Amino acid sequence: RDPWRAPGARAPIPLARRALDGDRFRRATRECLMGVAAVDALLRESGIDRDIIRGRSTALLYVTAAAYGSSNQAFVVAEALRQARTTGAVSGGTYFPYTAPSTMAGEVAIEFELTGPYGILIGGATATIDALWQATRLIADGRCERALVLAVETFEECADLYSRGRWLVKRPLVEAAACVLLVPGARRV
Repeated sequence: RDPWRAPGARAPIPLARRALDGDRFRRATRECLMGVAAVDALLRESGIDRDIIRGRSTALLYVTAAAYGSSNQAFVVAEALRQARTTGAVSGGTYFPYTAPSTMAGEVAIEFELTGPYGILIGGATATIDALWQATRLIADGRCERALVLAVETFEECADLYSRGRWLVKRPLVEAAACVLLVPGARRV
């Protein structure tokens, strides 16, 4: 079976919106929620306490190909609705600050109290390889003791943007969030 033909003209394969406790997450975008959930899952599944990564000794490198397409699309739609109404009220929607690519990394940094070096790389798989390399350099240069490399992709809200350039993007568009923690020392496989 050809994996590129299997999804056909299907929309992107989405991840469900994660529910996180706290008022801060009430208006957070799905990519923010997915990023926090991915780091939380890494810590939980590895048996690592949050205190281990807290502070300036942990770097955060955020990687994405879709970048802020989903949050920008939500903002543009909400803004168009707002302007169309005579009252000017918006029901739901995305606040402008959530349209920046730094928002997802910022939410993760706030949630886990990360104050070390950080970077945002936009570009997909090759950017992920670059982020892993940069994380190893940060550790080797003594700029941090450990590094989180976090990749988050959302497509559902901006699927129409990808359909316009369908010859450039192979299907399926699969939403995902993954995180890895790099530490100095012996290699694990």
